[in-house]
Amino acid sequence: GEKKDGDKKDDKKERDKKEGDKKDGDKKGDKKDSTNQDNDVTMKDANKPEVKKVKKQIPLYISSAKILEINSVQIPIYFFKGTHVQKKMARSFKDIELYRDYLRKSWPCIYIPNFPLREEAIDDEKFVQNYANNKNIECYIKRIDVINYANNNKMGLEESGRKVRYAFFEEVMQKENANKIAIAHNKNDKIETMFMNIFRGSGISGLKGIEPIRENKYIRPLIECERSEIEKYCEDNNLNPRIDKTNFINDCTRNKIRNIVLPYIKKEFNPNIIETMSRLSEVATETEDYIKKQTIQEYNEILIDKQEKSVVLNLKEFNKKELLIRKRILIYAIHQVLGNSQNIEKVNIDDLINLCEKNIGNKYLKPNKNIKILVNKGKIFLNFIY
Repeated sequence: GEKKDGDKKDDKKERDKKEGDKKDGDKKGDKKDSTNQDNDVTMKDANKPEVKKVKKQIPLYISSAKILEINSVQIPIYFFKGTHVQKKMARSFKDIELYRDYLRKSWPCIYIPNFPLREEAIDDEKFVQNYANNKNIECYIKRIDVINYANNNKMGLEESGRKVRYAFFEEVMQKENANKIAIAHNKNDKIETMFMNIFRGSGISGLKGIEPIRENKYIRPLIECERSEIEKYCEDNNLNPRIDKTNFINDCTRNKIRNIVLPYIKKEFNPNIIETMSRLSEVATETEDYIKKQTIQEYNEILIDKQEKSVVLNLKEFNKKELLIRKRILIYAIHQVLGNSQNIEKVNIDDLINLCEKNIGNKYLKPNKNIKILVNKGKIFLNFIY
């Protein structure tokens, strides 16, 4: 009996061995067939041209990239981060140099505003004109008496300068058949603007500072570069830029923030205040973008009629909204009528909210001389005043 049991065990081992050998043979055969198939594919594709996929590498210090088109020429515009100053400086500035050289060959025009407010203005004009001539770049220069413009329009010098400057931008854009204007604002300019807005009691939108893209035509490629980075780049590359000496005269709010407030904060509170405020700007931008999206959605829900210079809203549905959204809807509606909401202050919006809540028939307010807002028969009428 023991012998038979042993024979059975030996038979079983032999059968298992044969089955194992068979499986190994099948695997080898499958592998061989697979190799033959790969060889067949390789032979079929041997005559085809090799296609290499090239992935465009964007340096880490570049936060985003946009494509603009001028006269059928596509130009990439990069928005730089500030982190490249601390690491890989040489590589970073080499990339910036390549980008600069590319723009020199592609950009059709440059522009310098020339306001007769300082003696050096004429020298600045000559400097830019000579640079443009040496680089074979089309140059547009326009002289405007900003002091008279400000007096005639009852505006401050800074606001007047901005008005005439952007008006000339529009003029150059139309002449060049362009769709973008690149402006040289940097990160310090953005932070200074944030402080100016805070001192004026601005809301979340004021904490955004200066945006990298406005109205889809004004772009600011250097908005994420600190002024010190730009100055160091000029120094390292032996550049000799013109300096506006009026920037050091503390006769306006921006200059006082630039020359007094920010240096004091850096020294006494936070040496990294520029980067700290920049992070605040990012948070405010995300918040503001979400609120704006919600505002437009709820505005459309109560919109009764929209013409070129007028808007009609449903008063009952308007009053059901949250207070924040109601305020935002009014600002958005005013913007739809006027094209902007400048000079519309918090007190104006609060008065309009009270007017709508009381719902007294045929009552109206004029937040400024160009718009009339009337509450009547369950509707809110916003009309442009010609």
